[in-house]
Amino acid sequence: MKKRTKRWMAVLCACTTALALSACQKAAGGEAAGAETASAEAGTQAPLESGSTAATDAGAPETESAAPAGEAKKIILGSTGVLAKWTQTAEGSAENGGLEGYDIDVWNEIARRNNFELEWKVAEFQALFGMLDNGDITTIANEVTTNPERLEKYDFTDTYAYDGYVFVVKKGSAPDSLDWFKNKKICVEAATNPRLVLEDMNEEKAMGIEIGYLDTQSVLLPAVDNGTYDGAFMIKTAAQIGIDDLGMDLEQFDPQYKVLPICYPLTRTDENAVLKETINATLKEMKEDGTLAELSNKWFGQDVTVEPAK
Repeated sequence: MKKRTKRWMAVLCACTTALALSACQKAAGGEAAGAETASAEAGTQAPLESGSTAATDAGAPETESAAPAGEAKKIILGSTGVLAKWTQTAEGSAENGGLEGYDIDVWNEIARRNNFELEWKVAEFQALFGMLDNGDITTIANEVTTNPERLEKYDFTDTYAYDGYVFVVKKGSAPDSLDWFKNKKICVEAATNPRLVLEDMNEEKAMGIEIGYLDTQSVLLPAVDNGTYDGAFMIKTAAQIGIDDLGMDLEQFDPQYKVLPICYPLTRTDENAVLKETINATLKEMKEDGTLAELSNKWFGQDVTVEPAK
């Protein structure tokens, strides 16, 4: 239980970092280029925290020319390694840069189908976009969504997964619509995007929710479990991981209010334009042959590749 709790706290921390204090934008479904959702980013580079799956010289990846015929093209992937189920530390293993998770499995399959050689670099989330700008990595594999600023600066692959926001309530509460939450006490982490989304929902739909602002996401589910609050509002996959790992008698209610399309960012170069087409074609194949759904169910116990209803 202690190990599971630490892992859940890690994913909550990572979600907070990725989504804290950003402007809320309504996401569009389908192609990532039409999506506008919020996520914090920083342009400074931090030291790498782990090794990689392949030995390389220091410096930028080989992005100026395509690999010679018959030679595997190298793709350097940036990740945090602390986003549970998406990209987490694989205890006792150096494979995949010491990482495991949905993003790692998706990229291993992309590489297998295209004769890519993968290298993983691990850093804090704030550093990853700086590494992308500097050419130290090819893309970021870490449940990345889009926002207007990123859409101006980067190209994005097609969406390969979706996330969103949910209420977490005690099992048996049986909310059947958003009306159930009117005038209820709902907790949310204070300095995060879920807080902004909940406030927007509360005002837009005149729900009269009494919002409780808690310091960290790690205390949200216990606050619902002990009856202090009627529910908690948080990121969907983080909520399910917390419910599963902490073993509390809780369940989700999806208000289908916002959708977060998950995709891979690329800097705008001629070579990356070709790479984007290859990745998109492969993701389409993996979607059609059921591979993406299979990997999703392996890690999340649900199919996150299906766009939620709006």
